Amino acid sequence: MHKYLLMMLFWGGAFAICSSIFCLIRKFTIKRSLYIVTFAAYIGCLLSLTLLYGTTYPDHQYQLIPFITLIRNIKGQNYYYIQQVLVNIVMFLPMGVLFKIKDTKLKYTLAAGFIVSLLIESAQFILKRGVFDVDDLILNTLGTLFGFIIAKNLTDSK
Repeated sequence: MHKYLLMMLFWGGAFAICSSIFCLIRKFTIKRSLYIVTFAAYIGCLLSLTLLYGTTYPDHQYQLIPFITLIRNIKGQNYYYIQQVLVNIVMFLPMGVLFKIKDTKLKYTLAAGFIVSLLIESAQFILKRGVFDVDDLILNTLGTLFGFIIAKNLTDSK
């Protein structure tokens, strides 16, 4: 767990530094720069968490039947997998929040969450780092939706 946090901080920081330099060169406003740097740091953390860790398989692993893994693990009371379900949702909460902050429409926010998740799952499949799992696509997109709803409720209440 400790090394995961260090790598997330390293890659999140690296993405933040690179995007800061980009914002300085382009002379963006502070508000826009802060948004870009925050989003870049989030993406750096997300990529390090999803692509640098996990099991390396000798061949390509995939699971294309929705909810089959979820149902099996709930029936078998596999609490590690249930924890992974929550992690998949929580990992994408910031994406929904960040897109809502930019006043992006819900359908574009969900499309972005799905596409980023699809790219991550595809990279895991190609690199043999984890399993391409359709449940992850669904749960990540759900996390994006929840983040959007949370941000909407927070901003609408003001």
